[in-house]
This record gives sequence, C-alpha cells and structure tokens, in this order.
Amino acid sequence: MERAHAAFIPLLIILIRSAWKKPTIPVMLLSSVVAMFNTVVIQHFSFANAFNAIVNKFDTPVLPKGFNLGPAAKGVTSLLNRGGMESMMTLLIAFCTLSFAGVLSAPGALNKIVESLLKIRKSTGSLIVVTLLASILTNIHHL
Repeated sequence: MERAHAAFIPLLIILIRSAWKKPTIPVMLLSSVVAMFNTVVIQHFSFANAFNAIVNKFDTPVLPKGFNLGPAAKGVTSLLNRGGMESMMTLLIAFCTLSFAGVLSAPGALNKIVESLLKIRKSTGSLIVVTLLASILTNIHHL
C-alpha cells in the first residue's frame, strides 16, 4: 500500500463506522490509534514524538530530516503548530460538562438536584451561599 493511500485509512474508519452507526468515542479512538500507527510505521516518526503531538502539540522541528513542506510552508507550519488537546482543554471541559448535564437531565436527576438546592435558598444571601457550595462541591477534585 502506498503512503498516500494509508493516510486515508483513519478517515475511512470514521466514515464507514459512522455510516454503520457505531459509537463515536470508540470510532475516534480506533481512528487515532491507526493514524498514530501510520505515523510511526510509514512516516518513521518515533512513538514518543507521535504521542507528544497528540497530547501536547505538534512541532514541525520533529519532522524527519529532508521533509519538505513545499511552497505553502509558512501557512502549513502555522496550522500545524497551534497545539494539541491541551490547547482545546477549555472547550473539552465545557463539552464534558454539557454532556454530563445532559446525562443527568434525561432521567430527571438534574431537576431533582436543582429543586433540592432551591429549597435551601430563602434570600439572596442564601442563594449566594448555595451557589458557592455547589461550585465547591462540583470542583472538589481541583483542590
């Protein structure tokens, strides 16, 4: 298989598995693992550089010697050096929060939690205290 064809395998995995209505997260993980395998085996990147590019960010200096980005080098370099998952952490946290709220609201658990918190509130001051306590309790893992 040519290098150019192997680069489309992760995309094909996503398209085909999505068409078969398979769960999104396993499909994305499988596609990422195949892409990382392609990077290590076909493009001769080290495993450490490939993993680092996924988690932190991709830096063009880790490209193999003699790799030419072509006439669009400045634009491609700018696009590739933006950052990995770390740079999207705020968006990821917001997405996870909304997903969790959706999971809690489907069976009515979120409404029950909000109702029980609102029973405690009698005035503006108690509403502020309840809000602070809810914030502290939901962010306890950061302490």
